[in-house]
Parts: sequence; C-alpha cells; structure tokens
Amino acid sequence: MRMIGHEFLLNNNDSTSRVLPIKKIEDQLISEYSPNHGYNFKTENGHYLIQFDTEFEFDPDKLVTCVQQVMAQTRVSNSYVVEVQSCASKEVVYSYAIRNTESKDFIPCKGRVLPLGCYQILFTLLNEDKQNKANAIIPANSNNQSEIKSNASLILIVVGLVLLVALVLYYRKRKNHSPGNSNLITLGAFLFDKKNMELLYEEEKTELTYKETEVLSLLHSSANKTVTRETLLSEVWGDEGVYVGRTLDVFISKLRKKLEPDPSIKISNIRGIGYQLILND
Repeated sequence: MRMIGHEFLLNNNDSTSRVLPIKKIEDQLISEYSPNHGYNFKTENGHYLIQFDTEFEFDPDKLVTCVQQVMAQTRVSNSYVVEVQSCASKEVVYSYAIRNTESKDFIPCKGRVLPLGCYQILFTLLNEDKQNKANAIIPANSNNQSEIKSNASLILIVVGLVLLVALVLYYRKRKNHSPGNSNLITLGAFLFDKKNMELLYEEEKTELTYKETEVLSLLHSSANKTVTRETLLSEVWGDEGVYVGRTLDVFISKLRKKLEPDPSIKISNIRGIGYQLILND
C-alpha cells in the first residue's frame, strides 16, 4: 500500500511529501445480489487507508496508472476497489473497481483533474483466496525484499549519525566546562568563569560584577601571595583609585560571601598592605 502512495506522489511530481502510516480496517463479510444466482456472500481483505502529509491536485489518470503498475509488479490481487475521499468530509470524490486484471473494467472520469485539496485513498482488496491476503502484506517480489533491506540499512545509518552527533555534542560540552578551558579557572571546589563573570559550584552559578571579576582575577594571579591595595585600586579602578579605597573593602566582603561554600578558600586582610587569596590544596 505504501508503494501505491509513494508511486502516486512521484507520478504527481512530488518527491518530498510523505506517505503517512497505512491504516488497516479489518475484514468484512459483504453480499452481492444477482438475478440469476441470488445473494452471493464473500469476504473482503479489509480496507487499507493511504494518507499523505500534504495537499495536492488529484489526477485520476496518474492514480490509475500507478495502481496498475504496482498491482502488476506485486501481484497482490486481481480484484480491488479504489476510492478517493476528501480528508475533511470523508466524501468519495472518485472511485473505480477492477474485478480481475484480464477484464476491461470501465474506469470513470479519466482526464478530469480534481482541484488542490486534502485527499486520502481507501484501497479494498477483494478476496480470491487466503494466499492473496498474505500477499497483500508481503508482496511476492524480490525487488520489494531488496527495498526492505535498503530501508533497514538507511535507518541504521541515520541512527548511527544521530548517535555520532550526540557524542560530539557531549564531549564538546565537557570540554567547554573542563578546567582546560582558558576561560575557566579552578578555585578549590569552584570554577571561575572570567568570560561570563560567574562562579560555578557543583550545579549552581553565582554571578559576579565586572569589578568583582577583575579583583578576583588579580588575587588569583598571585594566589597565596599578598596583592597591595594600591595594585588592586590601580588595576581595577585606575585613576579613580584615590577616591574608592573603602569601596575595595566592600568588594572583598562580597567576594568572601560568594566563596563561602568552599572553606578551603579564604581572602585574608594583610593589615596596612593589602589582601591575599589563600588556596589550600
């Protein structure tokens, strides 16, 4: 059934739209009346609903052609009914029946193209024997088996590519959050992200101001050594350093607060000289 939908789209110059999963309606017992033979009961091999994910103009000629080609290729059944329905109303807008492939059944409305819209095809196989019913599911054609194998290989390739992309993204993420990243500095249990002005502790992020980032960077560059107040003020505040002596103390206090989760890190006040970032390995 998917082959019919696929071939119909190709005959309609559409190589991008998809045939949606085929829906099967279970077998039904139906009766036909003949003046000579009375009622004749027979079983239909169920109905197969072929749906598409796009709208299109409907050309009966193309549908008849592709159905005949697929049925001749797969030898699913010699007798079938094709009904084209409107998706919204389920109204049958075109239909025809083939009783056997050798008869010359009348096929109506060929040559009249239906307007752009959403259509679905209800395909009914008329039961001739149980073998035909099995063939409706598994076509007796080696080309179809090759197509199944080809599709399975394509699926494996796609899955492999998805896994490869996932691995690349995973390792890239680890690299970006590793101490080897030039933007990240290890401070005890913290990662100091200079570029994004953040302190990373376990799963938590603590934002830093620009001047907090600069002060902490200077202290780290001379870890376990004293950095004078004059150096900090000159490097961070520049010409404003003369007027912001007390401001430096405030920034140091804020940094101490943000580093509290790791007791191995301390910012010590070296009285009258400056500050020292103490890192205990």
